[in-house]
Amino acid sequence: MKRVTLLILAIIATQYLSAQVAGLWEVKEVTTGAETTTPVARWFQFSPDNTMQSGNGGIEHSRGTYIITPDHSVLIFTDQFGKTDAYGAFTVTLNENTMSWSRVEEGQPVKVSLQRITTKPEGPWDQAIGSWKLVESTEHDEIADQQIQICWDREYRAENGLLDDNTRGVWYIAARQQGLKLMSFNPDQPDLDFAISFFNDYRMIWTNEEDSLKLVFDRNLE
Repeated sequence: MKRVTLLILAIIATQYLSAQVAGLWEVKEVTTGAETTTPVARWFQFSPDNTMQSGNGGIEHSRGTYIITPDHSVLIFTDQFGKTDAYGAFTVTLNENTMSWSRVEEGQPVKVSLQRITTKPEGPWDQAIGSWKLVESTEHDEIADQQIQICWDREYRAENGLLDDNTRGVWYIAARQQGLKLMSFNPDQPDLDFAISFFNDYRMIWTNEEDSLKLVFDRNLE
């Protein structure tokens, strides 16, 4: 009878702690050794039934289950295919709206700091999608009607001489850097690399310091 009671209490404690963890969390900082390796717009969604999803911005890229110990000191993940996280469990510090995880990966101490949020963070790849018209350029003498379509399926289409012969291809933004890469469907055209930034929801800026290049776009609402 005592064992049954202890088991019931353990289950209740686990469910209570799962409820504490439940919700949407944004990764605010990741350190690996002395290096900061924080991904852009990374989030985790924990449900009270011990299922979880995670992603970056509008992209969900993993799902599975999680287990947290009754004293909320250890957290471990298993993916949707039943594979347990190869790096093992995290040691956890949990408060009402903040949480931190720590463990050792390949000999380096790793610490993850998270904050409870209500909506998923937006990544630069989410902001970039749409139709944009060129409004300022250090490269072009005439910018009238020059524009680019950045599509959700990772294809881009430049129009009216914006990128010369590099008019169609694939675009890519890395999860840890605010860098845009354009890879042309034309094999004779080299890849183009830009730092990318945004002002509110309507302006996008590309820069390439090596070539002293700056392109400013406004969202095309026509």
